[in-house]
Amino acid sequence: MRSLAAALLIIGSVLCVSPASGVGSRRSQDAPLAGFPLSKDVPGNSYALLHEGRLRNGSRWAAYVSRVGRGPRARENPCLTIARITRSGRYAVSHGCGPLAPSDAGDAPVTAMVTYSLSRGIGESNLVMSLQPSVALVKVSDANGKVYSWRTHLLSTRQHSKAKVLPLRYVAKSLEESICISSVKGFDSNGAVLFESLASDC
Repeated sequence: MRSLAAALLIIGSVLCVSPASGVGSRRSQDAPLAGFPLSKDVPGNSYALLHEGRLRNGSRWAAYVSRVGRGPRARENPCLTIARITRSGRYAVSHGCGPLAPSDAGDAPVTAMVTYSLSRGIGESNLVMSLQPSVALVKVSDANGKVYSWRTHLLSTRQHSKAKVLPLRYVAKSLEESICISSVKGFDSNGAVLFESLASDC
């Protein structure tokens, strides 16, 4: 059982972006950073959008998969990117690259995650993780014992063609609370446990 900590937050950064001044449309007033390119820090030349969305507090987020390099190793170790920008212009991005879980290298899924914490769990969390095609469901536990049950999504033919990575499943989620992942358990379509990995930093 490999520690999940090694696969979390491989690269992360936070900066503040100032909204453009001036009078715009109502839509741009409601979301002054609506045009900010969340894909700007995706590594590699080939990538595909996995999911994008907006929280009720106005934050925008997006998850991507990409290929960094040209050899078979790059294809077999896809890279994930999660990017988020708040309504006030607080931008954060995280990357993670590696084999799909479970693998010979260990059970911990590669996970890119950014969190924004105020106090007592108030904030937001955005994450994406890559998994073997056999993983149909994951159960993620946080440090407070809360368990999230999420079905995985299969990379589409179009996404596969754009990213130039091997077939995979993924989970891309955004939560209106700040969490710290303590464990991840993966299941196949029949409910059999395929892997379980524990984190050591919560």
